[in-house]
Amino acid sequence: MDRFRLYADAAHRERLVEARCGLLGGYLAPDADRERLQLAADFATWNVAFDDEYCDEGELGRCPGRFVRVLGLLQRSVEVPEEAVFGDRYGVALHDLRGRLEEFGPPEGVAAWAASMRGWFLAEAWKSGNVAEGRVPTLGEYSSLVLVSGSAEVWTVLSPLAEGYGVPGRVRADRGVRALTEMACWLLSWDTGLLSWRREQRAGGDGHNAIDVVSRTFGTDFDASVELALLLRDEVMGLFIRLRRRVLDERGSEVERYAGMLERLVRGGVDWAVGSRRYREETGPAVRVSEDPEALRTGAGGRIPREVWGPVGWWWLHDPDTRRRAGTS
Repeated sequence: MDRFRLYADAAHRERLVEARCGLLGGYLAPDADRERLQLAADFATWNVAFDDEYCDEGELGRCPGRFVRVLGLLQRSVEVPEEAVFGDRYGVALHDLRGRLEEFGPPEGVAAWAASMRGWFLAEAWKSGNVAEGRVPTLGEYSSLVLVSGSAEVWTVLSPLAEGYGVPGRVRADRGVRALTEMACWLLSWDTGLLSWRREQRAGGDGHNAIDVVSRTFGTDFDASVELALLLRDEVMGLFIRLRRRVLDERGSEVERYAGMLERLVRGGVDWAVGSRRYREETGPAVRVSEDPEALRTGAGGRIPREVWGPVGWWWLHDPDTRRRAGTS
């Protein structure tokens, strides 16, 4: 962090220290050796610092034209290992991470990581355009955006690399596995969004939060939006659990470790957020996390037409309960 000065000012640096960003790398790659764990921790720090300074709090994220140029050059920093092609602080730091990853990651794995970064940057460009126009996305749009924004999907590639195992392309391409991957990314982003609502409102708010999106989509007030956001979250979690059982039954050991990583992505992200000063406020979060497994509620999503979920509605086509009732496998 200090080597590349990944902070806007002294106050931002202090907030990053208090956020314990490196701990997120530990939650998401707990079986990595010391060197790889350090890389995961350093990437987590880059992740949070970039998200704060460039995407959410600084002026750059509110100027789509300028921001897209920076995002494009950051992507080239990921794609070109031979030399640092972008002198920006975040570009040089990202190039350093790419070089260190190449020391132990197989070429195809490193290439997959670079490709996943492109999706993240595209989502940030999309969000920047929305903010500039004062536009709050619908549930379907927001659900598509958060699959890749904030690095959620990047971690599904980086965590296996850090822990030293590969995920065959045929496994990632399986539609059931792909649905699990997307739901895990959605749950990570949705949960941290619920926990960060007060922080985002204090910073001015831009409508890109689960509570604001639910309010915009369904026309509900704050209290009703929080309740519905939690119900929708539980509905997706219930589907994730059901589909995970089916995928493990069908693919067995081939997907077991990857499925475990997706579970850690969901739980680890929440555990880090709950314990991080980044999400803690004196007045408390807008929602609180329950440790009671019986607190999981399902049924809300089933009453919402699949069309409302937009580009993520296809997840329910793989719901084992729906297939069982329809008499299909």
